[in-house]
Amino acid sequence: MNPKPIPWKQAYPDAPAPFTRALEKTLINLEEARPARRRIPLRAALVAAVLFSLAAGMATAWVRHWSIADFLRQDAALPPQEAAQIAGAAREASVKNLGSDSNGVLRMTVREAVYDGMEMLVLVEVAPEHDDCYPVDWLTEWWQESLPQEELERRTGKRIVETGECFFLPPHRMPTGREPVYEDAKGGEYTTTFAVKREGNSLVYLLTVRPGEGTYMDEEESVFCVMPCSRLDPLAVRLEIERFSQPEVGELVINGAFDEALLTLRSAVLTRTPLNAHLAIDFILPTSATPPASSDLVYFTQGGVFYHAVSGCMGMNPNLAEHRTVTEAESLGKEPCPNCILVLPEMRFALLAEDGRNLEMGQSSVEISNSGPWGAADGFRQTMDLTSVLPETCVLQVLNAATGEVLAELPCNIHFGAN
Repeated sequence: MNPKPIPWKQAYPDAPAPFTRALEKTLINLEEARPARRRIPLRAALVAAVLFSLAAGMATAWVRHWSIADFLRQDAALPPQEAAQIAGAAREASVKNLGSDSNGVLRMTVREAVYDGMEMLVLVEVAPEHDDCYPVDWLTEWWQESLPQEELERRTGKRIVETGECFFLPPHRMPTGREPVYEDAKGGEYTTTFAVKREGNSLVYLLTVRPGEGTYMDEEESVFCVMPCSRLDPLAVRLEIERFSQPEVGELVINGAFDEALLTLRSAVLTRTPLNAHLAIDFILPTSATPPASSDLVYFTQGGVFYHAVSGCMGMNPNLAEHRTVTEAESLGKEPCPNCILVLPEMRFALLAEDGRNLEMGQSSVEISNSGPWGAADGFRQTMDLTSVLPETCVLQVLNAATGEVLAELPCNIHFGAN
C-alpha cells in the first residue's frame, strides 16, 4: 500500500522574494567557483535549501517566555507607543524570582512582580511537576472550547489537571494543608483580576491586584498569592514587595458646568503612576420623576415603609396591598418608593482624548456612596481605570448607562501636581 503523499506546498508558505533572490545569487556564485562535475541544478538546490531552513525552524520551535512587559505591550486598548512606554516602566521596576510552591502535581512560581503604589502586577507560572500532566485553567480554556476532559486528554495525550483563580490573602487568612479555599477573585482586602497565556506545557497568569477601601499594601508586612487547585492542596507564595513610585494626585478641571437637571459634579480626582491612572468622580443626581399628586392612587401594605406605583414592587404581595391616595398613604407615615416612583437615572462617564480616543481601560464601575435608598441626596461615586499616558486636554462625556446615549459633553484639562 502506497503512503499518502504529503502536500508540502500547502504545509509550508512561499519563501519571501528578497530571500529567494539572495539565495539564487549565492548559489550562482558557488556554482561558478566549483568544478563542473560537482554542480547541482539551481532549482533543486533552492528547494532543498528552503526546506532545510523550514525544517530547522520547526525543530527548534520557540516557546515565548512571557513577561509583565509583554502582557502590557499587547494591550489592545492602547496605541503601540503608549503601551511600550508603560511596558518599559514595568520592566525596569519589576522584581524577579519571588518564590515557588508545589503540591506534588503542580508548581506555582512567582516569576516577576511590580508594585507602583496603586496596583500590584504579579506574573505567576503554573507548571506540571510531571511530563504526563497538562494544566488547564477551567475559566478560560474549557469555557472557550467547551471540550469535555476526555477529549482534551485525547488531543494533548496528557492527564488534565484543573487550576483555579489566583488571588491575594493577608497572612492571617492563609489556608493550611488541604483546607479548601472558597474564595472568588476578592481575597479579603484585595481585588484581583487576571489574564492568562499558555507557555508550552505551562500556564502564565498576570494578576492585577488592587487594595480594597482603607487597605494599603505598603502597610502590610506581606501578602500571599494563592491558587486553590481542584482536588489538590492549594498553592501559596509569600510576597514582600516595596513600591517603586509615589502616586501623583491631580484633578480633572471641567471647563463648563452641567445642567443641574442632569447632575451636579462635586469633584473629579485623578491618581497616576508610571503604570496606572485612576479617575474618581463624585456627583449628585436629581430624581428623574416628580412625586405623584396627592390625589393619585398608590399601593402600600400596613407593615411597609413605602407607597408604590406598582402593586408588586419590591416583593410586595398584591393581594395584601391597599389601593389608596397619596395623602392617605403619607398620613400613615409611608414614603414614596425609590424604586418605582422616585427613580434615579443610571449614568456613566467616559473620558476621551481630543481625537475621540477613549482613555478608559476596561469596564468602568458605578458605586453608590451611601447605603440608604436616597442616593440622590448623598451623591454617587464613579471610578474609571485609565491609561497612565494622559493628554493635557480631554473631553468628559456623560452617557445614559442603559442606552449609551451621550447626554452631555464638556472640555477638560488634566492637571497633576496638587498633592
